[in-house]
Amino acid sequence: METVTRTDDIELGCDLTFERRWWRIQRIGWVILTLLILGGVIGIFGHGPLSEATVNPSGSQMQVHYDRLARRETPAILQLRLDKAAIASGEVRIRMNQTLLDCMQLKQIIPEPLATEPLADGARFIFRTDPTRDSALIVFIETPTKPGLAESEVVVEGAEPVRFHQFVFP
Repeated sequence: METVTRTDDIELGCDLTFERRWWRIQRIGWVILTLLILGGVIGIFGHGPLSEATVNPSGSQMQVHYDRLARRETPAILQLRLDKAAIASGEVRIRMNQTLLDCMQLKQIIPEPLATEPLADGARFIFRTDPTRDSALIVFIETPTKPGLAESEVVVEGAEPVRFHQFVFP
């Protein structure tokens, strides 16, 4: 039952318990909205500083720049920067594991490979390189097809593999 109090000759209905509960709900809502906005700005939901990563393990002959957080059916970029040792012969062979190929649909490869070979555990891409340069850049434009966590691996044949994880939002 609602209590009526008298303040300066004005009758006023007030339920302080309800008001306090409502104010608490509002503050919680403000905090949640603020966190969602900040998360979007820093890249938690894709395309931002936290959503991109670079891996460059010793002995791999390449640096991999990728989208750590990607969205399903939204283009993502996988960049491979090869060092001088990898491109010295004028030809480079890059192998990707099956997990990466199952989760991502390759839309475009820049530069276009000379050949692509299917393997039991993935695929091999063969590229012509200029051995007079200090490095080479290969870009894979891909579209994630399956939501979830993908454990990916890219290898310059003859060097250590580069392993990385990508999370694909539904």
